[in-house]
Amino acid sequence: MKLSTTIRLRAYLVTASLSAVAIQIGVLASIFVFGVPESWFQTVHFRLAAAGAIGMMVLISAAISHAAFRSAVARHYAIHDETRPGAFRVSDECPLRAFVILHLRMTGVSATAGTPQ
Repeated sequence: MKLSTTIRLRAYLVTASLSAVAIQIGVLASIFVFGVPESWFQTVHFRLAAAGAIGMMVLISAAISHAAFRSAVARHYAIHDETRPGAFRVSDECPLRAFVILHLRMTGVSATAGTPQ
């Protein structure tokens, strides 16, 4: 498997894992705060809803990171790296740097840190 494919899969899996953690925190809060029985979270309906929510959160985070990347390119926080074809240089001062790097990882494009020139 190519390195770029591995990086892409890893970015999607980390995003899905963080989404699952958010759902688990919501489940624990609803059990302890609202008294929802644990058996409700073991149903097929909840599992399908949780899988759908994870998928939607991954798609939403991909859309947000794409918008952040386009904004960074428009504001010259991210530019093509002349030393490496197909790579981008992302400024350390970019306010949405984490989302820009997430977009680059989800698309398999390499990124380098530093100030664009």
